[in-house]
Amino acid sequence: MIKVVLPDELYSNRFSMKRLSMIDAVKWFDFIESQEVLRFVAYIESTQMASENWIKKQIRRYADGSGGLYGMYNEENVLIGQSGLIVHEIDGREELEVEFHVIPEFWNEGYAYEAAKVWKDYAFQNRFNNSLVSMMHIKNVASQKVATKNGMKIEKEAFYKDLPVTIYRITYAEWLQEFNPEVIT
Repeated sequence: MIKVVLPDELYSNRFSMKRLSMIDAVKWFDFIESQEVLRFVAYIESTQMASENWIKKQIRRYADGSGGLYGMYNEENVLIGQSGLIVHEIDGREELEVEFHVIPEFWNEGYAYEAAKVWKDYAFQNRFNNSLVSMMHIKNVASQKVATKNGMKIEKEAFYKDLPVTIYRITYAEWLQEFNPEVIT
């Protein structure tokens, strides 16, 4: 069983990542009401209640050790997205996912990759699992590019919550090679 111990905060070069609170539900609604987002995550309802439930789910995850998404806050302390580590069951197997979501007004600024890399490094430095995955809708090319840039490779296509997804993976050994290419694993 994968258990994830989350820090109080993590930092990238341009933003901080910290636990969400219910106050974030108002700004998070900007994400879930976007038609561009909903075409990739159709299982989300576009309501304020759904936004609140999303935040509550993360808070439960923090408590039970199954990870959780953190808010990504820019220098003005504005919520620009969410990212983190989530324990999922995929095809009957427990997996640890590096997950990232950016509010549309902040797309195409490199925030998703920056967050994904920080979480990947944190997960492997703490040896939570021997591999990490990222999963996204098969037509979400932008997120696929983030996973690839984060050192992940396509493993397979599957269905998650009735949506067709592509699953990318990186192993601990591959991550080590990013830091020391001469390491033989």
